[in-house]
Amino acid sequence: MIAITVKHGRQSYPLTFDPSKGATALKRSVSTQTKIPVDKLTVICKGGVKVDHDADVFKINSSSKVTVMGQVDAQWAKLMDIARRLRLFEADVNKIAPLVGTEAATPNKTLELGETLTKLLLEMDGIDLSACELEDDVLRGRRKELVNRILGLIKICEAD
Repeated sequence: MIAITVKHGRQSYPLTFDPSKGATALKRSVSTQTKIPVDKLTVICKGGVKVDHDADVFKINSSSKVTVMGQVDAQWAKLMDIARRLRLFEADVNKIAPLVGTEAATPNKTLELGETLTKLLLEMDGIDLSACELEDDVLRGRRKELVNRILGLIKICEAD
């Protein structure tokens, strides 16, 4: 693992990556940090090395200055924000799940989580997901799992 600093405009982002995973993994990591879609991202190292091939990644070391060019896509930025909020939401679900059936679990909190999930999923429906390369498993496949967990929690709370 190599720790580098990626610069995009006036922003600098600390990043740790594994060179053995190749250029695509580096671009995905940079994309997640900068919110620039992978297909519109250009990674350049000091000395003019353009990182597009796996062999180029091995030229990067911890002292390398890595610059990124590309424009942030509004849909991509919105999608990454939703993914972040879904992960926070999932953390809330994990805190409440063990409390279900006890006095500490209030139906209001569970219903509030359900409303939050509904809002996030509706926001996601307005985004063309085919235009974004989804590496985020929360966005790809775990939505259904989260919905089912919340529905289960709501049913248990309603039964109490």
